[in-house]
Amino acid sequence: MPKDAKADILTKGTKIKPKKDPRTPKKPSGAYIHYCKDKRELLKQEHPSLSLGDMGREMGKRWQEETMEVKKPYFDMAARDKARYERELAAYNQSLST
Repeated sequence: MPKDAKADILTKGTKIKPKKDPRTPKKPSGAYIHYCKDKRELLKQEHPSLSLGDMGREMGKRWQEETMEVKKPYFDMAARDKARYERELAAYNQSLST
């Protein structure tokens, strides 16, 4: 058997994941994700030499140190994103049943 053919054979414990429908709505992002999207460029400008892992640790540290007043807009964004997802999911499920 050719070497490449062995890679194509599924082992006993291997499961095949079904393909995801591309029309499925994108899942909502949490408050921390919105915070990171907003602050990542600022952190890159302040510390251009940070690695991706160090940047993630620094973002997490900053998020933990923020007050609820600073976090509130990001929680509001997350709530709006969740509402959007629920609307789109309902429309998607409706389109499947018709």
